[in-house]
Amino acid sequence: MLKNRLLILFLMIFIFSSFGCESFRRKFIRKPKDEPKGEDMVIEPRDYSKLQMPVDKAYIQYYTYWKAWHNELLTFLAEGTNKKKILSCFEQTILNLDRMKDILESPEKTALLDGYIKETSALAQEIRDKTLTVFSTTRIKSKSEQLLLNIQRDFSFSKVEGDLKW
Repeated sequence: MLKNRLLILFLMIFIFSSFGCESFRRKFIRKPKDEPKGEDMVIEPRDYSKLQMPVDKAYIQYYTYWKAWHNELLTFLAEGTNKKKILSCFEQTILNLDRMKDILESPEKTALLDGYIKETSALAQEIRDKTLTVFSTTRIKSKSEQLLLNIQRDFSFSKVEGDLKW
């Protein structure tokens, strides 16, 4: 009797598992929602280098960038720890000085700024070539501070306003 009941139970389990109860399963399975297909995004890169900025605003912007990078350079020279960051600051300083020079129209001011750029490049080359010691770092820092003061004195916007390419 127990055998018959077990046999019937196994038989029912076999029948349900082989045929399945598909409608019963479908009732409890969530159907995936069809997402509405939107428009494809069109990405058009813009070339911002073609946008012309007024010369006076461009000079002020490059002067501000130069001053910020030069101050950061002096900070890292005071710490004297990160040679890569010092060289990066020198590169950005020189880049912004070159941009300032491109805007200047006066040959005297251009030549003077070119001299300052060469001095800054020489200091950067010295850092590239030699290992940083306390003495060399202090000397480079004092030269950089002098360059900062000279460039601020000679190339603030109020001093070169009449010498810009309009």
